Amino acid sequence: MDDVIPLMISTWLSGTPTDHTPSAAVAIRLATTCREDSASAIADAVTELVHAFHARNDAGLESVRLVIFTATPDLRAAKPAAAARAAGWTKAQYLCLAEMPTDDDLPRCIRALLIVDRGRGADTLRAVYLNGTQALRPDVSFD
Repeated sequence: MDDVIPLMISTWLSGTPTDHTPSAAVAIRLATTCREDSASAIADAVTELVHAFHARNDAGLESVRLVIFTATPDLRAAKPAAAARAAGWTKAQYLCLAEMPTDDDLPRCIRALLIVDRGRGADTLRAVYLNGTQALRPDVSFD
């Protein structure tokens, strides 16, 4: 499993200043690749990633609060945030960044770091790596 770091907070994620029930903000990583550098290919890849995350985890669409996307330099046609919003992450804040280029980059790769609102005692979130990105984390078991 990917390392999960809980941050204990109350009102920041709940949005209700009078609610003092602690919740946990949990960080989780996702990644995928695109078939080509086009707006439609980026949208398809991000939509698949959003759907796979929710299929593998018991987190609602509105529980995703922050998404930091990175993309390899060969993806320039569109920002992933637009596709993520269209796929249902409408309550999240977004930041799209360029991945630092390295000699061993996976081509057309999009990575995401999510901060997800979780109730105390909720199941651990499962990382999602699709379309060849499993090679990024050989230490993680994917089922």
